[in-house]
Amino acid sequence: MNIGIIGGGISGMILASKLNIHNVTILENNNRLGKKLLLTGNGKCNYTNMDFEKLDYIYNTELAKVLYKKYDNISFISYLSKLGIVPKIEVHKNIKYVYPNNNKATSIYYALYDRIVLNNVKIKCDEQVLKVYKENSKFKVLAKNEYIFDKLVFATGGISYTKNKCASVALSCIKSFGHNIVKLLPGLTPINYHIKDISLQKYNFNGFRVDAEVSYIDAEKVYFEYGEIQFTKLNLSGIPILNISNKISKPLYIDNKNIELHLDFSFAILNNLSSKKNINNKDTLYNKKSINEYNIDKKNKLSKIIDILIKRRNELYYKKANDFLCGFLPDELNNIIFSILKINNKTVKELSSKDIEEIATLIIDFKVQCDKNIKFDTAQITIGGVDTNEVYSDTLESKLVKGLYIIGEALDINGICGGYNIQMAYSSASTVADTLLNMEE
Repeated sequence: MNIGIIGGGISGMILASKLNIHNVTILENNNRLGKKLLLTGNGKCNYTNMDFEKLDYIYNTELAKVLYKKYDNISFISYLSKLGIVPKIEVHKNIKYVYPNNNKATSIYYALYDRIVLNNVKIKCDEQVLKVYKENSKFKVLAKNEYIFDKLVFATGGISYTKNKCASVALSCIKSFGHNIVKLLPGLTPINYHIKDISLQKYNFNGFRVDAEVSYIDAEKVYFEYGEIQFTKLNLSGIPILNISNKISKPLYIDNKNIELHLDFSFAILNNLSSKKNINNKDTLYNKKSINEYNIDKKNKLSKIIDILIKRRNELYYKKANDFLCGFLPDELNNIIFSILKINNKTVKELSSKDIEEIATLIIDFKVQCDKNIKFDTAQITIGGVDTNEVYSDTLESKLVKGLYIIGEALDINGICGGYNIQMAYSSASTVADTLLNMEE
């Protein structure tokens, strides 16, 4: 049986690494396989995590659960271990991320690549697929050359990290079979923003980092993310922002809503400074219970911050107002807060009770407005893809075209940071591999 795989990214490589008894060909648009894989996690490749109690997928969670149940994180870790990858767990903000022990995405690349070569898979690079059609039960693929396959798997990924739009062409080929392609949007991407009534261009900073909770409120629920975020004059980034970007993409770009994010900078202050015990206890740096408690009682949180600021005003009465929060929050953020409140020219001693309350309010609820700016070259994933209602959940075979399979990011499934998306590449590729390996000639 001749099997064609369109796309040599992570899902295509995993699939090919498992197909050891068929005649398999990978058609890859780039000059090598796995280009996006090599960029994952800044080259470290966080490929899964140990906290899958709740699959944190934004869309199509049910299909993700079906695929994950068959091939979970332990299965993925075990598979790569057999290929020589020793797993390493790093804990960030109470989440256990899994990396290769040498922190090199290249090690996963070569583990898969060497297995692909062992399986005698034909690797055809620089082959941009232009047209695909089915004739007399065979799939014909037109690229630089023409190919004929008995079974065809689309592992084209999304259109992030690319400017040639080759994935868009491949998805168009799927669409030609009658499949619905859910609108493609950037995911896990920095968010362009502005702050009402002030111009960031007048401030002298290239960028700064600060711990914050980022929240987005829609008609049905409130989404929360916590961690370090990065400010530049143009955009916000960092893991919490990337995760939130998945949630706001559809309402921002499709529903054309005005999206406002709420940033809360108080958690590190309250968790670390409110008691001497907390200062010396690393386990309290991010405490989910205390964060949820503060979210429930905003009035109590505001009161605590006001008390801290009043004490600070009494101790630092001799400073200029612009230095009031120095060592407390980033200086650049301090300047922005005082500009918003128009109290730059005061001394700390002159700060009124109203000033203190307004400063505290901005610390726990700093609002930014999101700008509409669709850019895929800064996105880590693509939201959208083939409608998951049009594939069988147990095999990922197309319900419209027998012998056609769709895996990985080509499907309309997307997850947050933390290895969820690579895990789904593995789960979906393994599902199709299992189907094809058990298929009679």
